[in-house]
Amino acid sequence: MLPFFEVSGNPYEMGLQIGALAKKMIRAGVEFYESHWKKLNGAAFGKHLALIEPCFSLTAKLLPKTFEELRGIADGSGVLFKNLFLINSMEMIGVFRSRERCTSILVSSSKSATGSCLIAHNEDWISADGRLVYILRCRPVGEPAFLAFTYGAWIPQYGVNADGLALVADSNTSKDRRVGLSQTLIGRDILRCNTVSQAVRRIRLLPRSDGHSYVFALPTEGMILETTATETATLSLTSRTPIRVHANDYQAKKTATLELQQDRSYSKYRRERVFELLGEKKGLITKDDLIITLSDHERAPKSVCAHKNHQTDEETIAKLIIDPAARTLEVWPHRSCESKAERFTLK
Repeated sequence: MLPFFEVSGNPYEMGLQIGALAKKMIRAGVEFYESHWKKLNGAAFGKHLALIEPCFSLTAKLLPKTFEELRGIADGSGVLFKNLFLINSMEMIGVFRSRERCTSILVSSSKSATGSCLIAHNEDWISADGRLVYILRCRPVGEPAFLAFTYGAWIPQYGVNADGLALVADSNTSKDRRVGLSQTLIGRDILRCNTVSQAVRRIRLLPRSDGHSYVFALPTEGMILETTATETATLSLTSRTPIRVHANDYQAKKTATLELQQDRSYSKYRRERVFELLGEKKGLITKDDLIITLSDHERAPKSVCAHKNHQTDEETIAKLIIDPAARTLEVWPHRSCESKAERFTLK
């Protein structure tokens, strides 16, 4: 069973509890990245620490609660805060940022068998993190309680809060990268919001470091916000588009013009394959339909569900389904196409 922890308090107190309870996973994650940093990112750990130094004060000013929570996680787990901060800023630096990973599906309430919008997601990431997954039920002071999925050294960001706001995200890479706020830390801040519109306004106002796509859902509303460092674009659910699929290529013209130029064929294939599989389904989309789709191995190893092989150290480390109406998070952990779901609720 996946480790499951409950925490509460102000941001630092909550982080301190997360750090103490998930110490084993956090320390193992930090140790992995410290020892593999140059291989993953093309430069020494210390060089990149110096590179992101301006981001410390910027994050403390603009994301003060998230900054304090991360500081608490570092103190509670006994790892260096600056090292944990760099890991949570990893996708804005080095060569690792340009790899393709993750597939997300957003289903409208009118097309969902549950009557609620649904989010389904393949978390494609470094395989070493696949055994460091844990789940949190958090009750922060003065903010919505939330249920979150995370792993290793990473701050919790995917999940659903008490107001029914659900979130997952996909990596994107843009040409306008700059010194700014990490998309991972922005993701954590989103779970403090009450509505999709509030979350979107928040993201648009922040000085982002790079591209990312945020997949939002409330019980009766959902959308995808594509971002570069300087631009944003929305992909909405409508009667004509009751299903949205996202991977790692920009779909909106506004953001696509700023995409870092490289081969996106794998990303586009996954997106098109998901549409193909769900398009064969007549009637409403069930959770089983979503998991079967995310477990597809056509064209393996470059398939929707990815497995580690001799060419890559990345794979699908977990599958998620979030139901905003029920405030539930279902997780299929490591080797997720072969594992059984574990269901968690916010109640």
